[in-house]
Amino acid sequence: MRKQTTCTFINQYSEIEGLQKRRTVTYSAKIIPEGIYLLIKEETGSDVLTQACICSSASFENAVSFLKYIYENSIDIGGWYDVLNDINMQFTVV
Repeated sequence: MRKQTTCTFINQYSEIEGLQKRRTVTYSAKIIPEGIYLLIKEETGSDVLTQACICSSASFENAVSFLKYIYENSIDIGGWYDVLNDINMQFTVV
């Protein structure tokens, strides 16, 4: 059996006038030589925002569990670094 080296979750939000804009948030993890590369990408129309970090001491399984948690709780750019700090996962912003 082949070991998984990438994981992606995607949330798509509809336009709701006066409440929220249409957007897509992508959560991804990838094993790289330095550790686990985590990326959050938010796309709204023509705008794309990204934030990324490397978790050098986390296992891939822990990183995927973290991604699943922030995906299921709709935590996106602006809040996910706080969650990493809350769970004491060491990371370096890239």
